[in-house]
Amino acid sequence: MKHTFEIGEKDFLIDGKPVVLRCGEMHYCRIPRPYWRHRLQMLRAMGCNMVATYDFWNLHEPTPGRWNFAGMADLAAFIKLAQEEGLWVMLRPGPYVCAEWELGGIPWWLLKTPDIKLRTQDPRYMAAVAKYVARLAAEVRPLLVTNGGPIAMVQVENEYGSYGKDKEYILAIKKLWERAGINVPLFTADGPSQLWNGSRTDTFSGVNGGVGSLKELRRFRPSGPLIITEYYPGWLSHWGEPFPKVGTPGIVRDVTTMLAEKTSFNLYVAHGGTSFGLWAGANYPKFAPDTTSYDYNAPIPEAGGVSEKFLAIRDAIGKATGEALAPIPKPIPVIALPRIRFEESARVLEHLPKPVLDSKPRTMEQYDCALGAILYRTMLPPGEAATLSLTGVHDVAQVTVGGERLGTLNRRDGESHTVTVPPRIDPRPLDILIEALGRINYGSGLHDRKGLTGDVLLDGKPLTAPWQVFPLPLEAAPTGLRYQLQDFAGPSYYHATFTVTQTGDTYLDMRSWKRGMVWVNGQHLGRYWSIGPQQTLYCPGCWLKTGVNEIVVLAWEVPRQAALSGLTEPILDDLRPDALPAQPHRKRGQNLSLVSLAPTWEGMLPYGGALQTITFATPVLGHYVCLESLANYKGDPFATLAELTVLGEGGKQLRAKIIYASSEETGSEDGKSDNAVDGNPSTYWHTAYSSGEQNHPHHLVVDIGSEQTITGVKLLPRQGDPPPNGRIKNARFFVRRDAFPGI
Repeated sequence: MKHTFEIGEKDFLIDGKPVVLRCGEMHYCRIPRPYWRHRLQMLRAMGCNMVATYDFWNLHEPTPGRWNFAGMADLAAFIKLAQEEGLWVMLRPGPYVCAEWELGGIPWWLLKTPDIKLRTQDPRYMAAVAKYVARLAAEVRPLLVTNGGPIAMVQVENEYGSYGKDKEYILAIKKLWERAGINVPLFTADGPSQLWNGSRTDTFSGVNGGVGSLKELRRFRPSGPLIITEYYPGWLSHWGEPFPKVGTPGIVRDVTTMLAEKTSFNLYVAHGGTSFGLWAGANYPKFAPDTTSYDYNAPIPEAGGVSEKFLAIRDAIGKATGEALAPIPKPIPVIALPRIRFEESARVLEHLPKPVLDSKPRTMEQYDCALGAILYRTMLPPGEAATLSLTGVHDVAQVTVGGERLGTLNRRDGESHTVTVPPRIDPRPLDILIEALGRINYGSGLHDRKGLTGDVLLDGKPLTAPWQVFPLPLEAAPTGLRYQLQDFAGPSYYHATFTVTQTGDTYLDMRSWKRGMVWVNGQHLGRYWSIGPQQTLYCPGCWLKTGVNEIVVLAWEVPRQAALSGLTEPILDDLRPDALPAQPHRKRGQNLSLVSLAPTWEGMLPYGGALQTITFATPVLGHYVCLESLANYKGDPFATLAELTVLGEGGKQLRAKIIYASSEETGSEDGKSDNAVDGNPSTYWHTAYSSGEQNHPHHLVVDIGSEQTITGVKLLPRQGDPPPNGRIKNARFFVRRDAFPGI
């Protein structure tokens, strides 16, 4: 039976009659396909009359021209089920969608082009978008309301106002959908402050946010029905951060108000599900990878159960509409799994693919490695102890020399890192093993290439020796592994089997493991990480089988115990102490005092970004050096510095580490003081601003390891043109053999 859907002067109209859209969002590929109908029935039972879903371009086109619309990628099948369950559909196909999903749904392979500009009118990007639009349109055209299907509305792009201002780009995307035969109402969605950048007055628009955002929507679009295209009954979760919770009373109040005022809404999300496999994305500007669970503190929890929030919203909708709501479907069975012990494993480094030979390490994209990990290997020549600098770690790197672990470097603590390489009397292999977490899905950091994105420096000089590069794609379950009855010290796959007599959903307890990923019967459940807050992995019962089941755990770190069990409840709110990122170099109660101390040097630094050398009038013995910034060239309260190098006899560069910083920005950007001694000119120390500005003077104190003769310093100002803020103008240097007072 055909219906009509229109956007009227005051209302949405179905078959000419006003309707308030009570929409709830869920993403078909975050739900096991056998459970799609159950989740749609849950949405209907909560009182919704419409389901919204994003579509994910990178799920459908994993490599250029190779299309996938099967299994959990079968969007059309999901939409047909929605129609069978009496739900209209709001389709949100992007091409960019955000959604805390790998690269916001954009395919990784576009990043193989070094200078491509995503979400712009870059012809290379638009050509790929046009192919996606045409291919997806062929899938969904028969399901438009104009053709007897349930798709009533289709979104153009997504929250573009948070990224750019090019409304001609939005128009170009809109025309692509129109030319592809999408003849239902098209719309945009932006936050209240983004509407003026990302939405067009000639295209219907919704607003994302709370009830208060409707005022700005009405100011932008004076007529037409009102809709909150993303109303948030929960919030997203990052590794290493507390699990967010949104209270139920406020949601009930807002839902009641919106229904009373005939305002349509989309609950983002009504049911989040799980970012199975390696599809979870990351946020920015401080790199914040998203958890595998997309529970979102949503009304319908990760495994599709009934929550207090669900019942409260159902009750509010029932009272406001007076409708008899659909019954709540029977729950999916839940089971516990007894303790599974892993007694055999296979070392990752003994199962490497054939290497790619290269003159320098490049990003994963350049080796056609989409998701997973990558190993860079070269030989270090004999030599004294040295500083190894990695200028761009995306995202977690293990560094070993001759099999000895030198450190684990985490992008959550910054882009660039240094480790000390011990003396070598003969050549030693250097291994840099990097796990790529999700690509950034929101904001200006979208062009997020993985692996090593910069140089590898040894004592400040690029390592240009021949490299062996081993791409390690990890989307599919590992095969052909040679398991042995022993554990390994390095990264390993652990293998076991377990038997069940009855299938049901369960939650794998990963608390004795540190970081890695899990496959059950070949299904990729996702990443685990002991920092939390997520400590369990959802294992759907539909992926288990009566009898023997197989489980493989990839462990980047040796587990505390090579065992796990299956719980009947998830653990999503257990943040561990090792989650804390790098802390500012100023302990509680520390207050540097330079009173009565005579500076070794004071004066005005040259204007500009060139490297500056300051030679002390007389060499001085010292163990610690303090830089005091008294003012900058812009007159604002900030200090910034790209590099600080302490000079010894004959101008020798002395190894130094930061032991004190009066102020450093670690919230809104990577401005930590370690950046001033990391050997990377593109990183810099920036004094704090997101947690409150501090006025000059600002101080850095470095430790050179022992008492030595110091002849001066080299300074590299923060780079940029036009000149960025914080470039130091007036400064003093102090040198002491003993620790500075107050620290």
